[in-house]
Amino acid sequence: MTTEMILTGIIMLAVGLAAGLALGAWLGRRNVQQNSVESLQRENEKFREEVTDHFVETAQLVNQLTDSYKAVFDHLSTSADKLVDPKTLSDRLPQVSQREVKLKHLGASNMDQLNKPNADVPSGSESEKKSDKKAAETDR
Repeated sequence: MTTEMILTGIIMLAVGLAAGLALGAWLGRRNVQQNSVESLQRENEKFREEVTDHFVETAQLVNQLTDSYKAVFDHLSTSADKLVDPKTLSDRLPQVSQREVKLKHLGASNMDQLNKPNADVPSGSESEKKSDKKAAETDR
Protein backbone atom coordinates (compact mmCIF):
# COMPACT_ATOMS: atom_id res chain seq x y z
CA MET A 1 0.00 0.00 0.00
CA THR A 2 1.17 3.36 -0.78
CA THR A 3 1.16 6.32 1.48
CA GLU A 4 -1.34 7.97 -0.75
CA MET A 5 -3.82 5.14 -0.19
CA ILE A 6 -3.26 5.16 3.54
CA LEU A 7 -3.72 8.92 3.66
CA THR A 8 -6.91 8.66 1.57
CA GLY A 9 -8.21 5.93 3.91
CA ILE A 10 -7.51 8.07 6.99
CA ILE A 11 -9.24 11.09 5.38
CA MET A 12 -12.25 8.95 4.40
CA LEU A 13 -12.39 7.52 7.91
CA ALA A 14 -12.30 11.05 9.40
CA VAL A 15 -14.99 12.29 6.98
CA GLY A 16 -17.20 9.26 7.74
CA LEU A 17 -16.65 9.69 11.47
CA ALA A 18 -17.53 13.41 11.26
CA ALA A 19 -20.63 12.68 9.16
CA GLY A 20 -21.72 9.98 11.60
CA LEU A 21 -21.26 12.27 14.60
CA ALA A 22 -23.18 15.10 12.88
CA LEU A 23 -26.01 12.76 11.92
CA GLY A 24 -26.13 11.31 15.46
CA ALA A 25 -26.23 14.79 17.02
CA TRP A 26 -29.00 15.91 14.64
CA LEU A 27 -31.09 12.81 15.35
CA GLY A 28 -30.47 13.21 19.10
CA ARG A 29 -31.69 16.82 19.05
CA ARG A 30 -34.71 15.78 17.01
CA ASN A 31 -35.58 13.14 19.62
CA VAL A 32 -35.19 15.66 22.45
CA GLN A 33 -37.46 18.10 20.60
CA GLN A 34 -39.98 15.35 19.90
CA ASN A 35 -39.95 14.32 23.57
CA SER A 36 -40.38 17.96 24.58
CA VAL A 37 -43.38 18.37 22.27
CA GLU A 38 -44.94 15.15 23.56
CA SER A 39 -44.32 16.24 27.15
CA LEU A 40 -46.01 19.59 26.49
CA GLN A 41 -48.94 17.84 24.85
CA ARG A 42 -49.36 15.51 27.85
CA GLU A 43 -49.14 18.50 30.22
CA ASN A 44 -51.73 20.40 28.18
CA GLU A 45 -54.07 17.40 28.15
CA LYS A 46 -53.71 16.99 31.93
CA PHE A 47 -54.50 20.69 32.42
CA ARG A 48 -57.58 20.42 30.19
CA GLU A 49 -58.78 17.41 32.23
CA GLU A 50 -58.32 19.39 35.46
CA VAL A 51 -60.29 22.33 34.05
CA THR A 52 -63.09 20.00 32.92
CA ASP A 53 -63.19 18.33 36.35
CA HIS A 54 -63.27 21.77 38.01
CA PHE A 55 -66.27 22.93 36.00
CA VAL A 56 -68.14 19.64 36.45
CA GLU A 57 -67.68 19.89 40.23
CA THR A 58 -68.66 23.58 40.18
CA ALA A 59 -71.85 22.74 38.29
CA GLN A 60 -72.70 20.02 40.82
CA LEU A 61 -72.12 22.39 43.74
CA VAL A 62 -74.24 25.12 42.13
CA ASN A 63 -77.02 22.57 41.63
CA GLN A 64 -76.79 21.61 45.31
CA LEU A 65 -76.84 25.28 46.30
CA THR A 66 -79.92 25.86 44.13
CA ASP A 67 -81.68 22.86 45.65
CA SER A 68 -80.84 24.07 49.17
CA TYR A 69 -82.07 27.59 48.39
CA LYS A 70 -85.33 26.19 46.99
CA ALA A 71 -85.80 24.00 50.07
CA VAL A 72 -85.31 27.01 52.39
CA PHE A 73 -87.68 29.13 50.27
CA ASP A 74 -90.33 26.38 50.26
CA HIS A 75 -89.95 25.92 54.03
CA LEU A 76 -90.35 29.65 54.68
CA SER A 77 -93.30 29.92 52.34
CA THR A 78 -95.10 26.94 53.85
CA SER A 79 -94.37 28.10 57.39
CA ALA A 80 -95.55 31.63 56.64
CA ASP A 81 -98.82 30.29 55.23
CA LYS A 82 -99.38 28.09 58.29
CA LEU A 83 -98.13 30.32 61.08
CA VAL A 84 -98.82 33.94 60.12
CA ASP A 85 -102.02 35.77 59.26
CA PRO A 86 -101.62 37.24 55.73
CA LYS A 87 -102.86 40.68 56.86
CA THR A 88 -100.38 40.78 59.75
CA LEU A 89 -97.58 39.64 57.47
CA SER A 90 -98.27 42.30 54.83
CA ASP A 91 -98.47 45.00 57.53
CA ARG A 92 -95.12 44.03 59.04
CA LEU A 93 -93.14 43.45 55.84
CA PRO A 94 -91.60 46.57 54.29
CA GLN A 95 -92.93 47.67 50.94
CA VAL A 96 -90.86 46.13 48.14
CA SER A 97 -90.35 48.17 45.00
CA GLN A 98 -90.40 46.86 41.47
CA ARG A 99 -86.73 47.68 40.93
CA GLU A 100 -84.56 44.87 39.65
CA VAL A 101 -81.57 43.86 41.74
CA LYS A 102 -78.31 43.78 39.77
CA LEU A 103 -74.97 42.66 41.12
CA LYS A 104 -72.51 44.29 38.75
CA HIS A 105 -69.43 43.75 40.89
CA LEU A 106 -68.75 41.44 43.76
CA GLY A 107 -66.52 42.16 46.73
CA ALA A 108 -66.43 44.11 49.98
CA SER A 109 -65.12 47.25 48.30
CA ASN A 110 -68.26 47.43 46.17
CA MET A 111 -70.85 46.95 48.91
CA ASP A 112 -71.67 50.67 48.84
CA GLN A 113 -72.54 50.24 45.13
CA LEU A 114 -75.08 47.57 46.04
CA ASN A 115 -76.79 49.81 48.59
CA LYS A 116 -77.34 52.67 46.10
CA PRO A 117 -80.76 52.95 44.41
CA ASN A 118 -80.94 51.39 40.97
CA ALA A 119 -80.20 54.13 38.43
CA ASP A 120 -82.07 52.22 35.68
CA VAL A 121 -85.44 52.75 37.39
CA PRO A 122 -86.19 56.26 38.58
CA SER A 123 -87.90 56.52 41.94
CA GLY A 124 -91.56 57.30 41.63
CA SER A 125 -91.81 55.51 38.27
CA GLU A 126 -95.16 54.44 36.90
CA SER A 127 -94.54 50.79 37.84
CA GLU A 128 -93.72 51.77 41.43
CA LYS A 129 -96.82 53.96 41.66
CA LYS A 130 -99.02 51.14 40.35
CA SER A 131 -97.43 48.69 42.77
CA ASP A 132 -97.97 51.05 45.70
CA LYS A 133 -101.58 51.66 44.64
CA LYS A 134 -102.25 47.88 44.42
CA ALA A 135 -100.67 47.34 47.83
CA ALA A 136 -102.84 50.07 49.36
CA GLU A 137 -105.97 48.54 47.82
CA THR A 138 -105.00 45.10 49.12
CA ASP A 139 -104.56 46.46 52.64
CA ARG A 140 -108.15 47.79 52.69
